[in-house]
Amino acid sequence: MLCAEPASAQQNINSMTLRDVGDAALQWRLPLLGALTALIFALLWAIGVVQPGALKKSGLRDLSPFPWPMWLFAAIIIFITMAMSQELVAKQVWLTSGDPASLRGIAATSIGVYALTLVVAIGMLMLFSRSASGAGLKTTSSDLPLGIICLVIALPAILLVSDLLRRMYESISGVEMTAVAHPMLRQIVSQPEDVWTWALIGSAVIGAPVVEEIIYRAFFQSAILKWTGMPWIAILVTSALFAGAHAVGNDAVDYYALGPIFVLSIAMGLAYERTKHIGVPIVMHMGFNALNIAIALWGTAGVNEMAMPTTTPL
Repeated sequence: MLCAEPASAQQNINSMTLRDVGDAALQWRLPLLGALTALIFALLWAIGVVQPGALKKSGLRDLSPFPWPMWLFAAIIIFITMAMSQELVAKQVWLTSGDPASLRGIAATSIGVYALTLVVAIGMLMLFSRSASGAGLKTTSSDLPLGIICLVIALPAILLVSDLLRRMYESISGVEMTAVAHPMLRQIVSQPEDVWTWALIGSAVIGAPVVEEIIYRAFFQSAILKWTGMPWIAILVTSALFAGAHAVGNDAVDYYALGPIFVLSIAMGLAYERTKHIGVPIVMHMGFNALNIAIALWGTAGVNEMAMPTTTPL
């Protein structure tokens, strides 16, 4: 009998399917994520990424060509453009089919808003980068792999916070958390086969990350950094504003989703200050949105989904 137990255990392991392994990982995800997050933080500390004063030692972005109010003004101009174009695009009957609340109306409005805002945002980047060449406003081919690596490093902490807040919410309220925390993501999941759903996905994966990162990282974070000279203050204040912006408006996320969004923003802000390339947080944002959409759509196909709030459009 003593010899039969290991053999039986080995047989059970050999008979496990990939689905069984995934289910086991989900059951143990909290301790696994906690251990992985602690390990990653320890490694980042050891190589001097998150130690106090490390960002200043590595050299700050050169924001000297413009005073901080000008950096802030650029962020406000882009934000106002996005807000004002929302109503303008929604009134275009030929684009929205006369029903802005329909899937086509939402998708067409989203694409139109980001298209108009991108013109202003990219124009601002080009204008500022001419004088502030060391401000990190340009992109390079290395931004794609760097952004993916940074997102992978940050994901355990984001998922850990998401899982902890979900458990806290369910424990306090006695109500099971909504699996999909963002209204736009719920719209995508509700009609996955519609062609306009894929247009909406395109705006969420491409339009939102580019516009939001230019507003929050390239200009607002730069304004706070220029004003205070303290990169961590700039990162934290920007992240608080970034998360708060997702709590208001028609597309406001459920409040328990703000924690992971805040952590994601900290990771993107830190990656921006370390790499000094705006393309890196843009890639991170794109990857996170794409991952959320993939997990949500995967869930509608009957596969276990992980509770990850998305950071799609404001």
